[in-house]
Amino acid sequence: EVVPVPDNTDLFEKKILEAGGNIKVIHKPGIGHHPHSLPDPTPIVQFILNAVNMK
Repeated sequence: EVVPVPDNTDLFEKKILEAGGNIKVIHKPGIGHHPHSLPDPTPIVQFILNAVNMK
C-alpha cells in the first residue's frame, strides 16, 4: 500500500528544503510502494552521482 503523500513525503520534503538540503521527489502514479525502482532508473542514478560529486 501507499502511505499518504501529504502526511509523509510532503512533510519530509518541506523539512529538508527548510534545512537547506537538496531533495527531488519522484512520484509513481498508479503504483503502490513496490517495486522500488523506476522503469528508467536514470534520474535516481544521476541524483546519486551528483550527490557524490558535491562532497
